[in-house]
Order: sequence, then C-alpha cells, then structure tokens
Amino acid sequence: MKKRIIAASLIGLLVLGTSCEDKRDEFLSDYDTRMYFRNSDLQEQDCYITGDLTNYTVSVVKAGSELNAVADASVTMMDEAQLLAYNDQNVTNYSILPSECYTLNGELKMDFAADDLYRTFDVAFNPELIYKLPKANYVLPMVLSSSKTVTENKNVIFVKPNPIIRLSFSKSQDSAALH
Repeated sequence: MKKRIIAASLIGLLVLGTSCEDKRDEFLSDYDTRMYFRNSDLQEQDCYITGDLTNYTVSVVKAGSELNAVADASVTMMDEAQLLAYNDQNVTNYSILPSECYTLNGELKMDFAADDLYRTFDVAFNPELIYKLPKANYVLPMVLSSSKTVTENKNVIFVKPNPIIRLSFSKSQDSAALH
C-alpha cells in the first residue's frame, strides 16, 4: 500500500512538473519598449503675474521589458480638429492656448539611447498675455508618437496655465508706529 502511494505521488509530481510550463515570456513582446508622458492628461500650472515667465517641464519616458533598447519619440501640438474631436469624445471644452502665450524650449523629436530612460523639454508660459485672453478653458494640448509602442492612455497631455495675480501686503512705518 505504501509503495502504491509513493508511486502515485511520484507520478503526480512528474505530471505536475512537466505540465506547468513557464509562459512568462509569451506576452513580454507586447511590453518590450513603451513610450509615454510621465504626467499625462490634464496638468494645471499656476502662473504668477510677476513679469517673469513660468516654466513647466514635460517628461517623455521609455519603459518596458527592453529598457536597453534604443527608441524615438515625437511630440506634436494638437490642431483645432483634433482638439474638437477630443472634446466631443471626452465631454470637455478645451481651447488651444494661442502660440504667442508660450515658448517651447528643447527638442520635440527625441532619440533615446540604450541608457536613456526619459527626456524632457520645457514650456515657458507668459502669464500676463494669458491673463489678458478672453475667458476660456485654455490648454496646451500635446500628443506623443513613436515607432515603438505608445501607452494609449498616456499619449496626450494638456497643460493648463492658470494666471494668478499675486497681491502682497506690507506694513508701512506709519501703521507700525500706531501699534
């Protein structure tokens, strides 16, 4: 009886050992190199009206199971038709920020070397010009593309500058003397 139990156990282990194949690599090709915006979707940026420009840094990331692969990425601005389609599909009411209200600093076409994991570029907003615009829901809409796979829900970014008037109050010597 003991021999039958031991034999059945050994046969069971052999069957289990050979039937469980390691299929982890089967789907890794879907994730070998992926590109995305680090902060995708709507990103609000406070822009204080001080006479200076306000910078916002946009990051493009290379990720996936093949981090040592070379890759490319390209960032483009949405046009009116693309933004209108996005607004209809996502029930938003964004308007494109006029080009005179910002400056792009850096490369929008990027080549990633094997050891590059991310690249950045800056957007310099002019708060005074944005503040003078007619009231609307202005954004700077950008789209990411690449010859590699781009993560679908992280391929657009909308940077929304919020111009803020900074008020400062200081004590005058006269009011200090009263206390």
